[in-house]
Amino acid sequence: SLLLETSGALVTLFTGNFQRSIGRFGALPDIISIEDSFCYHMLGERVGSYMCVKTPKKDPRFVTNRLVAKDENAVNHYCGVPICVERSMIGGLCALDTSGKRYRNPTARQIQQLSNLALMCGQAVSCILNAAHGRAQQEKAQRTNLALVLENREAREKYLSVRADLRNVLWKE
Repeated sequence: SLLLETSGALVTLFTGNFQRSIGRFGALPDIISIEDSFCYHMLGERVGSYMCVKTPKKDPRFVTNRLVAKDENAVNHYCGVPICVERSMIGGLCALDTSGKRYRNPTARQIQQLSNLALMCGQAVSCILNAAHGRAQQEKAQRTNLALVLENREAREKYLSVRADLRNVLWKE
């Protein structure tokens, strides 16, 4: 928001049919449908790409967008970069303005700084996902070990039962 002098900024992730905000500044929604997502239009773009929309109300992609069409706090301009993990876009880092102030084209340096921030966001998400995967793997190993312990306990109990039965048979004869 400060970088591009806008009234709001979002860090978002795509989840099914929605784009969820995991960080935001300004009066912006937590959840946006994919149909109303600006960032979703960058899907398939490469790392380092960006999209700026000077006048969404005049852009055919966004004319019917609920964030643009509303009277109060409508998005007047947008600039965003993809957040990628392992070269796949998982969300976006964007600056949006709803204040109505005049649009200024971002400089190449500002876009580079925004891209660097998106890269860091992607790395953070990747670390979180890897940690969660590691925990899941650890929990799976613990469940497997528990199952083996239970199987060994059952096998031991069967062995002791058979041994006791065998002893009984031997003592009786």
